[in-house]
Amino acid sequence: MASHRDGESGASGPTLVPSAAERNIGRSIFWRQAARQTGFIAASLLAGFVLGVAYRALFDEPVERTLANYLRSGLHGAGVALTIWTVQTMFASGARSRLGSALRRLPLAAEVIVRALAMTAALIVVSLSLQFLLYAEPFHLLDWLTRQWLTINLPRMVAISFALSMVVGVVVETQRLIGGALLTSVLLGTYHRPSRQRRIVMFLDLANSTRLAEAMGELRVHDLITRFFFDIDEPIVDFRGAVHAYVGDEAIVTWPVTDDPALNARCVECFFAIRRKIEAPVGI
Repeated sequence: MASHRDGESGASGPTLVPSAAERNIGRSIFWRQAARQTGFIAASLLAGFVLGVAYRALFDEPVERTLANYLRSGLHGAGVALTIWTVQTMFASGARSRLGSALRRLPLAAEVIVRALAMTAALIVVSLSLQFLLYAEPFHLLDWLTRQWLTINLPRMVAISFALSMVVGVVVETQRLIGGALLTSVLLGTYHRPSRQRRIVMFLDLANSTRLAEAMGELRVHDLITRFFFDIDEPIVDFRGAVHAYVGDEAIVTWPVTDDPALNARCVECFFAIRRKIEAPVGI
């Protein structure tokens, strides 16, 4: 299988400004992710609400622990949780853009830090907005900013936001590198307790990659392989496949064998979706 990026060499360096087509693709991927993850989003909002209530109980004075303030803190936490999901999903949606490709070329530690800084900025903006909407009195806004946020709460918010962003970034990148199923297995301690499974396995690799490497050079062909993996990731996720491993220019994708022929046929549908993706003109 050959990628439609084969001829993308470019005599001049690519611009980092996303094109209109790339922005449309990013928005489409974002909303598909939202539709697929409604349960996860709901669970994240609930977890954020609970953490917001816990923050109120741990850090505020007893006089501030009223039912109304607990409700405000819960809504604040839910807003922070939604912001974290939105920023991470926007990064994932933009991975196929030129800006996303440039970010992927950074060392992993640098990429995590850049993502953490972006998420920290988003969290601060959202937290300040929610704080104003939920708590501030219109005629005392200046006093509220000076007395509370600029001296105590804002530094604490920056530190917590950056630490939380770093943790989320590390988890997301680990999940991307080793797969969600494997990460869950490691965290739950089931990785060292093997079990027998029946799975459908599909092998995908670039056609004539050795010849391409000789013609394009190792740096450009490495970029081509990375783009190939980004291209096939969307159909794999759409058809509920799991990437078992990346080996050179090859991706190994698996599905569980079920008693439902329609579910077993997802691998075939995925293959043709990948082929349509690869054969489509650039930017489609």
